[in-house]
Amino acid sequence: MHKDVVIVGAGISGIAAGYNLKKSCPNKSFSILEGNSDLR
Repeated sequence: MHKDVVIVGAGISGIAAGYNLKKSCPNKSFSILEGNSDLR
């Protein structure tokens, strides 16, 4: 599956990056990757 952007880390910065990308470039696809399996 092709993605235009890959964001590494689902912390506050990664979530903010995804949010801003969605607002600024709604035609770009992205994934947020997180290595920590204990997300809360």
